Amino acid sequence: MNNSNSIFTIGVTGHRDLIDDELPIIKQQLKQQFSLLKDKLPNTEIRLLTGMADGADRIAASVALECGMSVNAILPMPLKQYKKDFSEASYQELEILLQQKNVTVNHTHFAQSLDNGSFQDQSLRDQCYFELGSELIEQSLLLLCLWDGNNTAQKGGTSDVLLRFTQSGQFNDDIESISIHKPRTEEITSSAYLNGVVLWQPVNRSLHPSKTVQDLSIQILTPSYTPHVFFLNDNYPEQFIQQVTEINDYNRKYNLIPDANKNVYDNSLTSKIDWLDKGSKAQIKEVDDAFVKADNSAMYSQHFSDKQFKLFAYMASLMGIFFLVYAKIVAAKIFIILYAVLFVLGLFIFKKSSKHHWFSSHLTSRIIAETLRVKVFLSLAGVEKQLPVSKLFALSGVKQFKGFNWIEGIFKPISFNTYTHASDKEKMAVDYVTEHWVEDQAKYFTKKSKLLSAKHHKLEKIKHILLGGSFIAALALIFFKQSLVSTIIAGDFSTKSLLVFCMGLLPLLLGIWEIYQGKMAIKELNWQYKNQANLFNESLLFIQHAKTIKEQKHILFELAENCLMENYLWSIHRYHREHEPPSAG
Repeated sequence: MNNSNSIFTIGVTGHRDLIDDELPIIKQQLKQQFSLLKDKLPNTEIRLLTGMADGADRIAASVALECGMSVNAILPMPLKQYKKDFSEASYQELEILLQQKNVTVNHTHFAQSLDNGSFQDQSLRDQCYFELGSELIEQSLLLLCLWDGNNTAQKGGTSDVLLRFTQSGQFNDDIESISIHKPRTEEITSSAYLNGVVLWQPVNRSLHPSKTVQDLSIQILTPSYTPHVFFLNDNYPEQFIQQVTEINDYNRKYNLIPDANKNVYDNSLTSKIDWLDKGSKAQIKEVDDAFVKADNSAMYSQHFSDKQFKLFAYMASLMGIFFLVYAKIVAAKIFIILYAVLFVLGLFIFKKSSKHHWFSSHLTSRIIAETLRVKVFLSLAGVEKQLPVSKLFALSGVKQFKGFNWIEGIFKPISFNTYTHASDKEKMAVDYVTEHWVEDQAKYFTKKSKLLSAKHHKLEKIKHILLGGSFIAALALIFFKQSLVSTIIAGDFSTKSLLVFCMGLLPLLLGIWEIYQGKMAIKELNWQYKNQANLFNESLLFIQHAKTIKEQKHILFELAENCLMENYLWSIHRYHREHEPPSAG
């Protein structure tokens, strides 16, 4: 498995007191589901996220390891403190699991912020479990829930994690029972657009028995618009399957890129950092690797997308020239044959190239890369406020487009730590981000804007010269027609015929050029470069004149929101150039 591959994460929540006699069937069903997901994700690492408590957590982890999946043990507190919640035999089992080859051990961000003495407080330990649930919710694309179907309204409990994952994300202490039923016909369409797919393994409990669960068959739950109401599905929703497929395709396409086309540029965001500790460097590297992958994918797809646009422009020009030659100069059959050959060849190339989706791949990879770039630098700077990527996605409308709504699935599994630096390194971190993000991007967009503007003005001059030439040619035909007809160049080919040919050719080439400019969205691209250049240059001035580091961090956060929204809107403009809106009805 390629280490740079994006991962598919499954969070685990469930009861500790499962009934031993039911474990074989539970394990068998989990193995079947994991195998099914592996079949759908052959190019993608599937990672199980679990707190490694007794019962459900460890059963799921053991089965995942048997299936060749990786496990991320996210402990709610340091192991020495966590040990107090288990018997000696249970703790030994935990240690054995944590030492397995495909198991990585991390702690929640909340646990990392506390000192060891804090864990003596029971209310704080309860909060640790609640925060564990929060991280599982934040990082999981699918929730595996080994649950008896009852709502305990216990903070950090199984039903709490289930409800927060599928609905508001906020703790609800309402003891209202949870309703589960098959969706009615009118509910199927609406529910398909909701987030939060749950793989529900019904279980019975040994220490807290309630109503007995008779059917232990694994089920698919999706949320409804009504709190505490879930739909029972025979299969995964279509939107979820699409997300799984797109994530796997993203990895598959990257693996097909020749090594010579990877890492052509030194585009790592953190390679020059020498002031982070070893553990922090390892954490940030995973995010940096994801950025490098997205950036390389975007550049590779853009290369082929641009070549495709240029190829069709050249072919259209040649077709026009062949037709004009046939109509105005030599009525030879060869020119019509060449015209037809180019037409058929163009259709063939279009059909074949459209399967690769170079254009859409370029846009989606660029969105991923720029979002990761921003989140990496905010994390490095120690900006504690969370960047509302989901909100920006919703406001911009990116999620509405086919082939774009899976993108959040790339960000969700990535854990973004906010690095709390010592006072002597805090300024160093902000200065690093200012130099390697704000200054670099300001220079990049300013340079790109100037180059594109200069190129545009140059081409406009050429266009005006050609239009002027066409006007002069028209005047020549009006006032000097007889002289032009009598001036023979070769055979029956007169100067008038040449002039008429050129007058037909110039509008053709100008028209093709305008279409090419429109397809490439050159004007919108120039606007984006200018807007981004203004954003970064203004923010740089504000940062340089800020009186405190806190003010600088606030400016960085505002810049992050604005530049991402600009990037998303640019992607929308490009998308609109290539796709018709969905038909009504």
